[in-house]
Amino acid sequence: MKQNFRYALLWACVVIVMLCLISLTSPRRTTDFVQCIGKEAEKSSSTTSSYKPFCDYSSDRSDVCDMKGDVRIYGASSSVFFIRYHQNGDQVGDDEIVRIRPYPRKFDPNLLERIGEVKITSTGNTARAYTCAENQSIPAIVFANGGFLGNFYHDFNDALIPLFITSRQFNGEVQFLITNMKAWWVRKYKPILSKLSNYELIDLKNEDRVRCYPRVIVNLHSHKKISIDPSRTPGNYSMVDFARILRTGYSLDREFVDISQRKPKLLIITRSRTRKFTNTEAIIYGRAAGL
Repeated sequence: MKQNFRYALLWACVVIVMLCLISLTSPRRTTDFVQCIGKEAEKSSSTTSSYKPFCDYSSDRSDVCDMKGDVRIYGASSSVFFIRYHQNGDQVGDDEIVRIRPYPRKFDPNLLERIGEVKITSTGNTARAYTCAENQSIPAIVFANGGFLGNFYHDFNDALIPLFITSRQFNGEVQFLITNMKAWWVRKYKPILSKLSNYELIDLKNEDRVRCYPRVIVNLHSHKKISIDPSRTPGNYSMVDFARILRTGYSLDREFVDISQRKPKLLIITRSRTRKFTNTEAIIYGRAAGL
């Protein structure tokens, strides 16, 4: 357990260093919201202009559904009911069904097959939806704990950074509902997760009560590898802000390091199989050059 924590802390430090080297800006991508129509739903004339779409399929990294209003979640069956209304206030008549695998690697369909599916039913018929057993006044975010998580790179690239992008706007006033939950992963990154949510984390599959929220986001926004596009976040958040979360989570309070008296140190982590340095000795000799 202590060793896992030390590894997590080490990687947090590595990521902070990497953040300093990554460009913080990129051209804004035009967000093209499209109508969220599932395999089991058919387009009808009422879906063209009578109410706003609630899913975004425009990203090449993840499909995200953002529902505001009356949202009911029954975790045991990974089901979400969204009570829809037309813009004029009338309830939507026809049901729509959307299926989302909440892991931000849309470009990897083979991997997504191993991620639990969340079924979203958009309906105007409250009688078809579950009855609330617990009402919350805060929003919720549903995401998966599976995939490549357990690998430090993917822990940050596929989970922690996308989770920061999606949740930071709520300033901790949000609850996380996790599918494919791995308790050891949650324990390992508790210092970071506790800075993003002030509430208990819910293992969705083992939740047999119907939880109701005023807003639910299914899946995580992801911009690019190990990076954030500030122009695509609600508060122009950047990797600098993410690094600040890591520092506070692991009590690394020094935002700036005084190097006037000491030379900076460079940590190099090399792989032994898929990618590795071919000039390791030359890199070591760089120390003679003053590194």
